[in-house]
Amino acid sequence: WTGSVRVQRSIDGGTTRLPLTIGGNVWAQFTGNCCEPVWEESETGAQLYLSVTLTSGTLAYRVAQ
Repeated sequence: WTGSVRVQRSIDGGTTRLPLTIGGNVWAQFTGNCCEPVWEESETGAQLYLSVTLTSGTLAYRVAQ
């Protein structure tokens, strides 16, 4: 696949989705295959989402905590 994947976080059921950042810089954005921890959530009810932009191919993914 080619494209980009960004992990986003919401605390209002997905109405507002914000990208993960660390120190104001982009965090958890990928343009290739990976297998790594990106976030440890401590707020009850927070949800993670994927923002996917594909230019070709098929993306297979798994998000778990």
